[in-house]
Amino acid sequence: MASNVTKLFRARLVRLSVIAAAGIAVLTLSLVVSNGSATNAEAAGTSSTANGGASLCYGEVAITQQNADTATIIDQNTDLVTHTFGVVATPAPTAFSGDGRLLFVGGIGISVIDTSTNTVIQTLPLPGLHVSHLTTNFDGSMLYALSYDGSTAELTLIDRTTGFTLAYRPIDATAHYPLDVLLSADGSTLWYIDGTYPTSTAMELNPATLALVSSTALQAYSTQSALHGNTIYFGDWNGNGVLAMNTQTHVLVPVGPTGFVRAVNISPDGNTMYSINGQSAQLIVTNLITNTSMSGLQLSTIAPLQWIAGIAITADGSKLYVSNSNYAQGGLIAIATASPNAGTFIPMEIYANASTCPLASDPASIVTTTTVASDPVAPSFTG
Repeated sequence: MASNVTKLFRARLVRLSVIAAAGIAVLTLSLVVSNGSATNAEAAGTSSTANGGASLCYGEVAITQQNADTATIIDQNTDLVTHTFGVVATPAPTAFSGDGRLLFVGGIGISVIDTSTNTVIQTLPLPGLHVSHLTTNFDGSMLYALSYDGSTAELTLIDRTTGFTLAYRPIDATAHYPLDVLLSADGSTLWYIDGTYPTSTAMELNPATLALVSSTALQAYSTQSALHGNTIYFGDWNGNGVLAMNTQTHVLVPVGPTGFVRAVNISPDGNTMYSINGQSAQLIVTNLITNTSMSGLQLSTIAPLQWIAGIAITADGSKLYVSNSNYAQGGLIAIATASPNAGTFIPMEIYANASTCPLASDPASIVTTTTVASDPVAPSFTG
């Protein structure tokens, strides 16, 4: 029988009713609402823009509002809302393509957003199931979606251009819970984290077929894991802290302090781990070079906490966004990594982790110059 903890976690990902939310004060810089519904052609998987336009996602943070069927973009520099637009029903996870040109929102289907215009250009159908986790390859041409409806679950590989399912892996949701799906930066390695409370299994899958390559048993139940280089970090609900697994050797080692961990993420340079302690609701900052830790912000001092969905970190490593799901009292907690003991609360009704633009610099600021070589000088005739 699943524990109350597991039941609570599962309940967060399936919206059972529309909750009337009153008095949500969303900080707004410029609110733009656009129609996120799909045309028939889009529903079939065709796209009005082949690969997205010139990326404008630099400095953006994406988060969904499940009860409103919308997604919101926040400026990481000001922590203010810049866009809100309609997406698929009951949206939860978000994911940017590695080149920053596309944003994906999973729910009952998947919305594809062109980041140059922040408009939905495509809707990928995924009948019958609700997308709970989502990841993509660098150019956004291949999507990996974990879907769950309370009794059935599956991992699906989708060709974004055609909308066709290329492979799927059924999951026995009566005994297993889909915790996460991770893709290496080069797209060569896929990991599915399978939960069987109070433990889980890291399953290495073939990215093209979803066939099992290897599996590693984990003494951890990790609702958010983080892949950086050749290491996956698993935060454990059961008090074991964070376990780091080398993806080449499958060797597991503890990292940082022990304790109940709600969420974990790694800085872009791989030198710092950020985790949330479940008992104290406190940010823990761990130097991975020295394996020393320090306490950061106690989240409950600035926000009414209920469920920490995850930690997102900006591509330049300057800011963390902790997702606090608490119905009408929920929102994002923005924490500058240079000042980890302080934070800003951005109130909005959210249920899932945020995602950040993968671009560490503004592409608009990159100026390409061309130096024209001088005309060649003919050698003197010496014959």
